[in-house]
Amino acid sequence: MIRRPPRSTQAKTLFPYTTLFRSGNRELQKKLDQRGFNIESVNDKIELQTKIASDRDGVASNIEKLRNSNKSLDFDLKKIYQSLLDLSMQYQSTIESLSVLRDVDISKIKFNLPKDLISNDKRRSTFFLHIETSPIKIQKELLYINAQINENIQNIQLSNAKVENSISYLQQEIKNKSELIEQLENRCSETKIADETDKQKLQTLILQQEIEIEKLESRISLMNQSANDYLKETENKMKQVSTKLDSYKEYVGAERGKLISKVNQIVEFVTSFTKNIDGSLNNLQKEIDAKLSDV
Repeated sequence: MIRRPPRSTQAKTLFPYTTLFRSGNRELQKKLDQRGFNIESVNDKIELQTKIASDRDGVASNIEKLRNSNKSLDFDLKKIYQSLLDLSMQYQSTIESLSVLRDVDISKIKFNLPKDLISNDKRRSTFFLHIETSPIKIQKELLYINAQINENIQNIQLSNAKVENSISYLQQEIKNKSELIEQLENRCSETKIADETDKQKLQTLILQQEIEIEKLESRISLMNQSANDYLKETENKMKQVSTKLDSYKEYVGAERGKLISKVNQIVEFVTSFTKNIDGSLNNLQKEIDAKLSDV
């Protein structure tokens, strides 16, 4: 039981205990500062995770553009080849009609377009990861990778939210303990402890609160370490995904170059084909003129 001393003796006996508890509070604050108790590091990690997600979206966007470009080139190539087939069929029909009407030998002027000119075997190859590199397959792979990235981001956000909630709770606990210590110090400054036993009880209570604060700090330290390990692991996974996306980007770029080269070859082939048709028509005309002159 704490009894208030007479007013005449209160000022003389109060000073030693007030100094003692204020000194203990300063020492406790110094320990907190030395251990760097704050959530700035957690905020930095959240910003890093946001930046990684933004970079991943940028890479995925570039890959999507390359995939669309590859698809467009493939469509144009098929369109050119179809036009070439139509022209070849018209040419065959024309010379066959001439053969029937004029009894002309068309074996020398007949022309067959290769069926495998733009076949998949010639335009595509197997990726070193044994993945078929058609646009549809690439799109499926990108969607799968994007789903993995989104899942990792959601897990990070959920983990960070739990850490922040736990840290907020522990901070409030520390605040409450600190306020309790301050209240105890105020009580010591306002009252005179009747005997040494009461003083020891009060000091023991303060010491218990300090121990509780140290335990809470230790828990926060472990949680921060766990968050750091999780973020490092996630960053490594993101780097692996980024490397895989870069590989797809390089491969799509190479395929695009092959398609452009194939288009150029077809243009040269069409030019040569046109010249051959003109030459064949001239030879046909000469042969017709020769037969007419014989008649």
